[in-house]
Amino acid sequence: MRRRAVRIELMRLLRDPALVACLGAALLPATAIVAGLPDARTPAASGIVDPAVTSSLLAQSAVLAAVCGAVRTAAAYRTGVVARDALALRIDAPFWMRVASSALVGAAVALITWALARLGARLIRGIDLLGHGGPDVGVLAAALVLGVAAGIWGAAIGAIVRAPLAVLPVAAVSLSSAMLLSSSAPEVARALPLGAALESLGAFSVSAGGAEDASRWWSVLVAILWLIGALGMSFAGHRMRPLLG
Repeated sequence: MRRRAVRIELMRLLRDPALVACLGAALLPATAIVAGLPDARTPAASGIVDPAVTSSLLAQSAVLAAVCGAVRTAAAYRTGVVARDALALRIDAPFWMRVASSALVGAAVALITWALARLGARLIRGIDLLGHGGPDVGVLAAALVLGVAAGIWGAAIGAIVRAPLAVLPVAAVSLSSAMLLSSSAPEVARALPLGAALESLGAFSVSAGGAEDASRWWSVLVAILWLIGALGMSFAGHRMRPLLG
């Protein structure tokens, strides 16, 4: 049954027009980042990328991954896809199918956002986004982890709200609020889902001084608790609420 569920979800994912829209939307954060970069070919430019740019790109790609996961999951509930899968498989299977596919979409969104931003920065601004000293593997791993987590978060939000139009701002605000509060209330920002996730990555801190080891582990715990809490609430709603309507 697990193989059948995986096969069904993969076939649906490959034919999903929303996936194309999500991947195409990766142009938005990539373009915003490139537009804000200085031109390295000017005499006054240093060619060094502020680590805050990396943090901003990570945050924006995470928000986009969460929105994609939330809208796709909410649409699956609203159109009866989840209900049909529950009849064909088990009642729990459709929920975890949406979580898994949202994680894959989140990873793809993160990778494509990074690829487009780096390509645009090199071609248009003459800047390497990874030129601030961070290893390529570490930065891409951070983007992938954050994309997967954001996709799962979005799936949980979508399973709770179940209204494709309403879930879009809910998913976006649930993560982007940390970036809005990063300057005025950094302690509050660290306690929010995206702030805790960024802080747990160490070099990409929402605070000015970077995270120390104790603070990083605390942020990892906070981020995991947020994700488990969202999954728990959404799974309970999946089991207790009608799958249609």
